Amino acid sequence: MRSGFLPARVVHVHPTRACNLACAHCYSDSSPQQRGALAITPLLDALAHLREEGYEIVSISGGEPFVYADLPALVRGASLLGFRVHLITNGILVNEARLAPLAPYLYLVGVSLDGAEATHNAVRGRSDAFRHSLRAMSVLAKADIPFGIVYAVSSPSLEDIPWAFELGRDLGARLLHLRPLAPEGRAASMASSWTLTPEDCERLALLAELLGSYGPPAPRVQVDLVRTSELHAARAQFALLDGSASSLSDAVNPIVIDADGRCYPFSYGFDPSYVLGDITQPISAASLRLARSMSDALIAVVDRAFAEAESDGLSLIDWFAHLTRVSRRGVAHDAAPAR
Repeated sequence: MRSGFLPARVVHVHPTRACNLACAHCYSDSSPQQRGALAITPLLDALAHLREEGYEIVSISGGEPFVYADLPALVRGASLLGFRVHLITNGILVNEARLAPLAPYLYLVGVSLDGAEATHNAVRGRSDAFRHSLRAMSVLAKADIPFGIVYAVSSPSLEDIPWAFELGRDLGARLLHLRPLAPEGRAASMASSWTLTPEDCERLALLAELLGSYGPPAPRVQVDLVRTSELHAARAQFALLDGSASSLSDAVNPIVIDADGRCYPFSYGFDPSYVLGDITQPISAASLRLARSMSDALIAVVDRAFAEAESDGLSLIDWFAHLTRVSRRGVAHDAAPAR
């Protein structure tokens, strides 16, 4: 059974905001100046509880995962718990030596790309960032580790998508994941010319459909856009709304653990008043089994997000970015918790 818009149940883990880059579009405000990281023991304890709640994938990002000292323990530990482990990296620190202890436990590595060389380097603030991304993909291919391209789609990078698809096919990428640039974190201060217009979103959807028709050995194409005409039918995938959830993963997918240990529903940047728990505090399995007592406030946010998306006149939306924006407007903060 699907949960939300995703075919698998996902835990997004951001174990640190430390990074070797300070990208202009970073939603988590990660940078070389950030310090601190999650302790590995409570993180693995929380993942064990979440595995019991039906989550299937752990997706590790950051910050930059390769600057997290406990990355090998996290990857191995999550895999041994039964998770498929994904990792998203900027590629700069990827080499054979760092991959060796991770390789047996990795299901997929995503290498971030923001367009062709000039655009990518401008966003990353480093003149050799693009070269490192390509080198990382070559290293992953040589090591026979499945990898994909995680592509931030901005107005300037939209025209480079066919090139990125060809690049992925040439290098053996399994996936081209197209993520519209969301004006969150540092991206909120970028010029509006970087943000996709509704017309850009239509072009993106058409490109994704066309490129996705090629099939193997070309990379699978995934785009983070939903047609509003499909939303009414999609409501049935949200067990949170009809009270049918029998586990947390039925109700909340994905779930996000940030670098402070807070567990958020659905998306990084969701309003803090909806935090589901804190893994840095002593927890029990019961503290994460919230599906049967999910607050009316969170239910109302999801309900309002559907209503607004269906009435705003747009044909395509980035669902999780939209849901996050709705959560910040306080539409349901005064609702009483469900009992």
